[in-house]
Amino acid sequence: MFLLFLGWSIYPDAKSYSSVLFSGAEFWQNAPDLNTERRTVAVIAFAIMGGYVSASQYVYRRFSTVDLTPGSFFSVSLRIVFATLISLMLMFTFSDIKILDSNLILVLAFLTGIFPDTGVRLLMEKMSIFSSKMDDQHINYPLGKIEGISEMHKIRLNEIGIDNVQNLAQFDFLMLIIKTPFPVRTLLDWVSQAKLLLEFQDQTEELQKVGVRNVLDFVDALDGHAERCEEISAICGINTLSLKVNLDNIKNDQSVALLNHFRNHLENLSLTKKGLS
Repeated sequence: MFLLFLGWSIYPDAKSYSSVLFSGAEFWQNAPDLNTERRTVAVIAFAIMGGYVSASQYVYRRFSTVDLTPGSFFSVSLRIVFATLISLMLMFTFSDIKILDSNLILVLAFLTGIFPDTGVRLLMEKMSIFSSKMDDQHINYPLGKIEGISEMHKIRLNEIGIDNVQNLAQFDFLMLIIKTPFPVRTLLDWVSQAKLLLEFQDQTEELQKVGVRNVLDFVDALDGHAERCEEISAICGINTLSLKVNLDNIKNDQSVALLNHFRNHLENLSLTKKGLS
C-alpha cells in the first residue's frame, strides 16, 4: 500500500507527487533522471498487489472449506515474493521493446502476481536455453492439463508435493483423500485423467473424440470389447497395437483397480478426515 500510494515519498527531490496506482506509466515518465528506478518500484508494487489479491482469494477459500492451516499463510507469502521477483525478471527481459514504457508492463506485473507459474513459463520461453526444445516438457505435464484443476487447486496440490501430472497419477489415492478437502468423486476424476495422460500423452485429446476422458473410461470402452480397438484406432488415428498394450498395462495397474473400486462403491462410502469407513 505504501508503494502504491506513497511511492513518490521515497524520492525527497521528486517534482511529481503522483501515486503509482493512479498515475501508471506517468510515475516514471515524468522523472527521466530516475526512469529505471521508478519503473522498478511501480512493477514491484503492482506485482505485490496481484499476489495479495490472489492470496486473499486463496485464504478465504481455505477458510470457507475449513481447510485453513498456518502453512497456508507461509505458502501464499512465498508466492508473493516469488511473483515479485519473476515480475522484475520479466521487466528486464522486455527491456528492448515498447511494452517497457507503457502501462502494459504494469498489467503484466499484476497478472504475474496472480499467476506466477505463467510468468515463469513466459520467462523461460524468452530465454532460448530454457526453451521447450531444450527441456523435457513433453513428459512433464503441468497440472493445468487436467480438466477441472484451477489455479487455486494447483496451489493446494502443490502443498502436499503434487507439482505435475505424473505426481498426481502416482500419488497414493487414500492419502490424497485424507490430505485434501476435495470431494472423492472429483479426486477420482482428476487421478483417472492423469493416468490416461501418462499412458497416451498427446494422443489423449484424440481419445476424447470417442468419449474417453480418463483411464476408467478407457477400460470400460475396450475391456471385453476387442472389436472396438479397430474402430477407435480408425477414429482417433492411434495404432491398434498401442491401444492393446496400454490396455494391458492399465488392467495390471493395481492403483487403477483401486480407482475402479472407489467408483463402484462411491455411493456407499463414508469419508471423514479421521479415516475411511
